[in-house]
Amino acid sequence: MKKVLFIGTYRQQDSWGRESRDYIKAMLTNPNIALSTRPIYYTNMVESDIDNDIIKCEHSTYDEYDILLQHGLTPSFHNSQKAKKNIGIVNVEFSKGESIYNSLVLNRLDEIYVSTEPERKALSSAGITKPIRVIPKPINLQKISLQKSNQIKFPSTID
Repeated sequence: MKKVLFIGTYRQQDSWGRESRDYIKAMLTNPNIALSTRPIYYTNMVESDIDNDIIKCEHSTYDEYDILLQHGLTPSFHNSQKAKKNIGIVNVEFSKGESIYNSLVLNRLDEIYVSTEPERKALSSAGITKPIRVIPKPINLQKISLQKSNQIKFPSTID
């Protein structure tokens, strides 16, 4: 079983927080992952309705981790000596002026995950020498299907 520490914005009440929660939920479906989580905050809009399974992950801790998975802005990433592998999940949103600093930070990690091929290409052209993987963003389909306002109503002849 892999011990994973996920550091992200999952307690924020915005798209970054929702995306982090979706990553956590996706990892919780894998029985081979022992997950710990720690929040970081970029805003003061804190989500108060966090699922109990995520709260349980906040209370778990290990002396050492197989993977440190960080989701957020590049300046908040760090390497942990307690992790065998340090991975950053990034959204490529930086300009050429910022890319030198971001390259220095990202090149200290072991791996970088992005959600699209254009992001991978942008990081490669910005001087990132570490492996960059394209990992699609997880989407909580169960939550979407529960929202009745998003359902399309068809005439009964189409049903």
